[in-house]
Amino acid sequence: MLIALEGAKAAVPLTIFYADIGGECPGLEYFVNGSATTSYKYWSASGVEATCDAPEVVPDFAIAHEELCPEVELDGIVSQPLFVTSQAIITHKDSTQTSISREALYFILGFGAEEGGVEPWTDPTAIFIRQENNFASRFLGTAIGVPSEAFQGNSNSSQVISAIGALAASADSTLSYVSTPAADAGGATVKTLAYQHTGQSCGYWRDSKSNTLDKANVRSGLYALWTQGRIHYRAEDDNPLVAELIAGVTGTGPGFEGVDTLQKTIESGDIPLCAMRVQREGVFGALSSFAPETPCDCLFEVIATNKLPAYCEECSGDDDCSDRERPACNFGYCEAY
Repeated sequence: MLIALEGAKAAVPLTIFYADIGGECPGLEYFVNGSATTSYKYWSASGVEATCDAPEVVPDFAIAHEELCPEVELDGIVSQPLFVTSQAIITHKDSTQTSISREALYFILGFGAEEGGVEPWTDPTAIFIRQENNFASRFLGTAIGVPSEAFQGNSNSSQVISAIGALAASADSTLSYVSTPAADAGGATVKTLAYQHTGQSCGYWRDSKSNTLDKANVRSGLYALWTQGRIHYRAEDDNPLVAELIAGVTGTGPGFEGVDTLQKTIESGDIPLCAMRVQREGVFGALSSFAPETPCDCLFEVIATNKLPAYCEECSGDDDCSDRERPACNFGYCEAY
């Protein structure tokens, strides 16, 4: 995704224009080469998506993961984590299945539904795969050890959620993969399977329960299908708007004036770094513990679930925090530090 910013710190509202350039890596390469584009999308103040033909503008930054695009040279480009995004393995909402393993996906997508022989996913017309060059395919391919260009399945539908929804008569046979926000939005049609990665003894939901939205098992690292969304920008640009965006999305600063960037990140279905307790090496590497600069666990759960967890106490300053184990007032809630 390519982004162009229009505005200044004192000018509110700020408009963000974005462009999709044919997949994860073409967009990153387009940005690195300094190419300009005239066709952009944006959201109006009322939240309606629109398009425009603008003067040729070189994007201010791109969001991608460079390890998924080894063919792109990043000379002079700064890359850093911006947020955490997770992936869902989905099936029809009426399916009796509740979990799937990395090994099952390896055989289903790597050898095809029929040859893979993993019941009940043996109907190749009910296994929907995405374009090989988009993020969803490249990330899942990295996670399960099958190159996305080798995925076997039904590629005749670009709308996999509606395609799965049309197969109620064979609900157990359906399978695909989408981003977590897409899976959550499609809850009336599909459900997300728990995922068991190699070495785990059981499958884990993304959330603490199958019907919550707290992303607890992503944030702790138990649910394996997640990675960092990374921002790429030119070091020499010294763009203050990019710096404000990074601060707002990561929770390390106020972000754009008049815009709660942290709240918008959570509402989008992604996880700000301040709500994470683990970090990952590369796109799908080893996990290690992570202590964010300013934790935002309570803020995340309140916005994501629309409920105030029992362990969270509202505050306007540190003096309002009565629990000695959560003495710091961050983002309106008492946290550990």
